Amino acid sequence: RPATSGVPQGSHWGPYLYNAYTSDMPRHDMASIWGYADDTAVSVVHSSAEEIMNDQLQQIYQWTQRKKLRLNLTKCKSLRTGRPPLPINVRINNIPIEQVSNYNYLGVPITPRVQYAPLATHTIRKL
Repeated sequence: RPATSGVPQGSHWGPYLYNAYTSDMPRHDMASIWGYADDTAVSVVHSSAEEIMNDQLQQIYQWTQRKKLRLNLTKCKSLRTGRPPLPINVRINNIPIEQVSNYNYLGVPITPRVQYAPLATHTIRKL
């Protein structure tokens, strides 16, 4: 059956086409963006992290609108690292993003103190 939009899931060319389509995602100078397939993570290490993060997320949101992509805001989470892990007010299109105390990103457990012990334990359990 001919595809009228998108890329068939599991196709050989899918990841390449997705990377080409998203290569122009806006990037703030003070933000780092990681992605794997259609999962994207943004991090900011700065004294104005909240402001920079919100600016970066708004740019990404506007970009997704132009590209006719949808963000699943229920899957978006915020995790503040460091000591102490203070609350952070993160929003996408003025919608508050849930702040969590721990997060599994692509199977990797991330904690506010960015400890490697949970990752090592998680990896050993998989062996």
